[in-house]
Amino acid sequence: MFETLSIPVMLVGPDGTIRWAGGSSDAEFGADRLGVTGRNVVEFIPPDQVEAAVQSIADLNRADEIGIGVPVPYAIYRFDGSLTWQAIGAVPMLDDPDVEGFTFYFLPWDTHHHLDEFMAALLADEPLPTVLEHLARSISTGLEAVGAAVHHGLDTEQPRCSAAGVPQALLDVDDPPWLDVAQDGEPRYLGLDAFPDAAAAAGRAEGIAGVWVIPVGGDSVARRAVVSVWRPVDAEPVTAHDFVVTRSLRYVELALVRHAEHQQLARMASHDELTGAVTRRVFSRRLAEAVEGPAPAVVLFCDLDGFKRVNDTYGHAVGDDVLVEVARRFHAALRPGDMLARMGGDEFTVLLRGDEASARAVAERILQALDAPVEVPGASVELSVSIGGSISSPGTRTGADALIRAADAASYEAKRRGGNRLHLDGVDGG
Repeated sequence: MFETLSIPVMLVGPDGTIRWAGGSSDAEFGADRLGVTGRNVVEFIPPDQVEAAVQSIADLNRADEIGIGVPVPYAIYRFDGSLTWQAIGAVPMLDDPDVEGFTFYFLPWDTHHHLDEFMAALLADEPLPTVLEHLARSISTGLEAVGAAVHHGLDTEQPRCSAAGVPQALLDVDDPPWLDVAQDGEPRYLGLDAFPDAAAAAGRAEGIAGVWVIPVGGDSVARRAVVSVWRPVDAEPVTAHDFVVTRSLRYVELALVRHAEHQQLARMASHDELTGAVTRRVFSRRLAEAVEGPAPAVVLFCDLDGFKRVNDTYGHAVGDDVLVEVARRFHAALRPGDMLARMGGDEFTVLLRGDEASARAVAERILQALDAPVEVPGASVELSVSIGGSISSPGTRTGADALIRAADAASYEAKRRGGNRLHLDGVDGG
């Protein structure tokens, strides 16, 4: 009877020795079942799971007391050294003189395992590529594919892809079909002859014959994402595939929406909502890191001249618009790697690495940024800025708070001298 079952079945003794294996075991273990017979089941289990397996066998010997029957997932070594996940169930037959052991049956568990890994990574807020790679593995095993990939950000200048089991040559082709699918929302089912010869050859070498390219759809951030499923046969999906495909697309959407929401929350926590500059807290943390480094850290404290009259004359709504434009101009004046923060009101700070010359060059560009009037709806405003600067000296253990206070005091000195200028603490006198 066991020989006719489509799932792998083994007869195992009380000590874990495999006495007999059904023919379906060949596909799961990658070798003739005779190579399994006579060996202990723990030989096929990774070391970190052996203790649990031994305990399970011990529990089976008490089956009449505690009741056994729930399959338990285990990673199983195949003969080629690769791992496959199987849910192993057992039926105690200790009282049967022909068996005097257990019947083990094996249920494929790779899809569930990778799906569990995906959910764990998602809930742990691991990097999005890691999350989507676990999901790609689940999609691939669930659809009996060679590999799968999640393509997202296709409507941006930096499209991204997380894949498992797909040759890179197929993912790197020019004008790939997932771009068209993201654009028109229509799935495509293609053979490898639709790809350049070199890429197609790389795919065939891995056992790939065709690909399903399916849009995620929906109204969320995932609407332009696409899943590609790389199959060993060139054939369109059938009704039996619908459940796994639909479930997979929803998980892709879940991952991308959650990632986008977390990015938004992180930005809200680290950036000023009005101007987009980083917050005082983020600036202080980055400055504290900078002063511990080998290069000097420079703080420029920027206090707008005459901003109060903007609010008094035009109202706070126009004042906010002016601050947004001022922050945009200040950002444009900085070098890559420099940081702009809004400390509150009309006060901004800049963190940069460099010496006195660097500080003066960046400050000069900030001053020039306000040469032209600030044009916003309902007002044209002429502004200037008083800049105070302080520079850390490596080895002197100058604290971040001390640098900010020194730059703040220097900005007051710049304003006292007429504004629209830079004053460097300890350098420009006064």
